[in-house]
Amino acid sequence: MAERSSTVFSSTDVRALTLSLTALADGTRWAEALEILASAPAARLDPDILTLNAVFDALERGGRGQDVSQLYEEAVAAGALPPPLITSGRVLDLHDLPVQVAVAAVRATISGASRQAKLDHSVAQRGLLIITGQGMHSSDSEAVVQPAVKDVLRREGVLAFAPARFVGPRKGPKQAAGQEPGMLVVPPNELRRFWDRHRLGQSGLSQAASDRGCGRDRLPAGRRSSASRSG
Repeated sequence: MAERSSTVFSSTDVRALTLSLTALADGTRWAEALEILASAPAARLDPDILTLNAVFDALERGGRGQDVSQLYEEAVAAGALPPPLITSGRVLDLHDLPVQVAVAAVRATISGASRQAKLDHSVAQRGLLIITGQGMHSSDSEAVVQPAVKDVLRREGVLAFAPARFVGPRKGPKQAAGQEPGMLVVPPNELRRFWDRHRLGQSGLSQAASDRGCGRDRLPAGRRSSASRSG
């Protein structure tokens, strides 16, 4: 069992909270990260987007993607995180989002779980365009959001996606002929296939939970308590 953190935070030290949570992202201490996050209100701390990104990172590395999704939805509903930014009915803009928040936004959008993700009906005919950026604002000018987005799409079972295509001259050395390196497109037939499979999967999960008479593996309103650790 991981040693309990003894860090004490001042009422304004959100940065210290974030740094402490970042140190827990080794894949084994996700429960401790949730515990520290749950203690923030008592310390009069208001976690920001980087704080939540650190918690999401700890959960993702611990294989707790479903917990990330529920915590993300709670944070969006509470106004702690912006809802997925959908423009033109089919464009998911991940600009200026830290990596794990961007990943959570993608997962919520493609699954239809986010009530705030207002996709136009035309996305079923034209596909979903995801703007990831090219890493120009990262510390080493390398793209970090797009590889993470590709990874979560594959893990969620969305296997057919490609760089967006454009008409015009190349805009820089990273741009292959006819491709926009900072954007991905999920084609409409792949989205429909994913949605059909997702609906069937959700139906099966709901029936299994009903048969068991419980659904305790989800974060409750607020935060999951430390008593519900399950490895």
